[in-house]
Amino acid sequence: MVIDRIKNRFKKVLNQRGDINAIGVLFVIFIIVIFIFGSIDIEGYMSTHKKLSQAADETIEIMKAEGGFDTSTREFFLDYCRKKGLDVSSITIEATPKLVQRGSDLEIRASTTYILKAFKPLGLGELIWPVHIKVEGLSRTYFREG
Repeated sequence: MVIDRIKNRFKKVLNQRGDINAIGVLFVIFIIVIFIFGSIDIEGYMSTHKKLSQAADETIEIMKAEGGFDTSTREFFLDYCRKKGLDVSSITIEATPKLVQRGSDLEIRASTTYILKAFKPLGLGELIWPVHIKVEGLSRTYFREG
């Protein structure tokens, strides 16, 4: 019943040439399309954040076992990001260097950027959102001196 009234109203609006309501309907449709494209970009940002976070979580586990971060750990992190589909040329990473004794703090910070393209047709260009990740943990390995 309500749906029939809505259908009839849309038919009347579309049949009236030059009616101001048709412009309103087109404007509402335009706003809805912008929200749909914006939500797609927000999902892309969240996906990038999740992928970078997973890579940092996997890397911190290796750092806990090895007592810190070095070039092989960096390669593991970048390879993991590459497999997840991230652009490794835009990723920056800082971490606690090796050799950290058991019980000491370890930290990894990674960041990249996500480019929002949904608002480009509106003349806003490409908006850039930074994606920052920080993961902490404790070293598990004891290194003997000497």
